[in-house]
Amino acid sequence: MNRIENPVDESRNVFFFSDIPHIIKCIRNHMHKKEDVKFGDEVVSWRYYRALYDIDKSSDIRAAPKLSHPHINPNPFQKMVVSYAAQIFSKTVADAICFYRDEMGNKFMENSKPTETFTRKINGLFDACNGRIPKHGIKPGTVGFQCISDFLHSLKPEDSFASELTMSSIRVTLNSILDAMKYLCEEVKYAYVLTGKLNQDPIEVRTTLLYFK
Repeated sequence: MNRIENPVDESRNVFFFSDIPHIIKCIRNHMHKKEDVKFGDEVVSWRYYRALYDIDKSSDIRAAPKLSHPHINPNPFQKMVVSYAAQIFSKTVADAICFYRDEMGNKFMENSKPTETFTRKINGLFDACNGRIPKHGIKPGTVGFQCISDFLHSLKPEDSFASELTMSSIRVTLNSILDAMKYLCEEVKYAYVLTGKLNQDPIEVRTTLLYFK
């Protein structure tokens, strides 16, 4: 269940959300701990992120220049930094894995395709759920809306890329984003939704401003 009836207005719903940046950090932490996880019918491995960094850091022209030791082996404080998790699951990292596997013929990377695919999907999901300016606004029928819907419907009971609690949070949050977007765009007639405004930091800022107003 991702919503309840509004107790003061039966025609409206209250939707439940988890913070998407926090979910991304939870996925990273779980994969860092478990090493090998399932996504659909494939095995995704943290070993390929580690191998990518080890190979790439000594290259004169790096394929993944933002990758650093805290991305691969974060300490407890670094695990709280959103950018370290988001940059692991980035298009740049996915492209770098592909480059070393297909162009450079790195033997260790030869089975890394599922990890590359997973990285692209998490990157797309994070982008779709983190829009903060009008050009990144989404609505039903857009690429961002479809990205969220496709990821949600691709989830399987055997997936293990996150803990059971995080998997539940992912399902509830993505359903809420889609349902809230349909309501706002189809009923309230919003032109688009900035999904990043549904995350924790913008809500905390807004609440603080209202409290001190």
